Amino acid sequence: MSIAIANLLCLIPIERVAIGGGFSKIGKPLIDRIKKYTKEREFISNIDRYDIVLCELGDAVVLKGAVLLASQKVKEVILVG
Repeated sequence: MSIAIANLLCLIPIERVAIGGGFSKIGKPLIDRIKKYTKEREFISNIDRYDIVLCELGDAVVLKGAVLLASQKVKEVILVG
């Protein structure tokens, strides 16, 4: 996961990475490891420019994201169709 985050930081200016879903149940030990290994792989230009946090929605983020995506698809069908 740290490699993916470091790669994203190179591509787009991210200020905050929120870890949610099932991973968020692990809590601080997971976040600390992700921060450590992302820091080892970050470019110099990204030092101290982002934060990695636990998502406040926790496991509910998956359901809420699915509902949001479904509602967007319904709007597209109504407007286009």
